[in-house]
Amino acid sequence: MNTTRKTLTLLAMAASLSLLTACSKSNDDPAPAAAAPQESQSAPAEQQSMQDKLEESLSDAKDKASGMGQAMSDKAGEMGQAMSDKAEEMGQAMSDKAGELADKAGEVANDARESVEAGAAKADATIQGAIGSSDGASNSDSGTNPAGGTK
Repeated sequence: MNTTRKTLTLLAMAASLSLLTACSKSNDDPAPAAAAPQESQSAPAEQQSMQDKLEESLSDAKDKASGMGQAMSDKAGEMGQAMSDKAEEMGQAMSDKAGELADKAGEVANDARESVEAGAAKADATIQGAIGSSDGASNSDSGTNPAGGTK
């Protein structure tokens, strides 16, 4: 966009300078009325040639501008395609990383579950051992059966 702006600015400057040149040449030498017959005939021809040159330079400028516009359009299309490809690659990489993270999170959650299960089993065994040893001591001391009867 910056190149387009510069190009259009240069074209506008060239066109305005061409017009300024054409106008200033026709107004530089006001000819006396007595000597004007020969110059008056050459002035329209000179103005016509200036107009032709101006039209020619404008058409050249338009051709260059349209050529540059097409080149810039092509370049923008290529850049857009490259950006699209890069975005697709980045999306794929992010998807892969997200999959890896999900797998690792699943493994960690499974390890945590197994650890909690093992801890619960250990605690249960310890509690059962403590209850069993206290039941055995109370049964032998009291002489009663835990079922409610005597030995």
